[in-house]
Amino acid sequence: MKGYLKLRRIVLNKLEADLPSYLSYHGMDHTLDVLNVCEQYIRRLNLPEEQRYLLRIGAIVHDMGFLKGPANHEEVGSEMAAGIMQDLGMGKATSTK
Repeated sequence: MKGYLKLRRIVLNKLEADLPSYLSYHGMDHTLDVLNVCEQYIRRLNLPEEQRYLLRIGAIVHDMGFLKGPANHEEVGSEMAAGIMQDLGMGKATSTK
């Protein structure tokens, strides 16, 4: 589906470059582990394409808010991800599901 690979590259690059060093758990390895677990569920449950797409997006962006700090990182990350997704033309409906 549209934009996922670009989104993944952008988010992973941002996480790698800008995550605070004091984060011992919510780092790049954690994000990749979450994505790997999601891929296992996708295969095991034989999810439809749209669900695979949304699950992968959620895995990649779930800790983006830590780039701004730990306070309300979920909400902050959601807003950051929505902005990137809009810039990529992924559509508002995708970023709000």
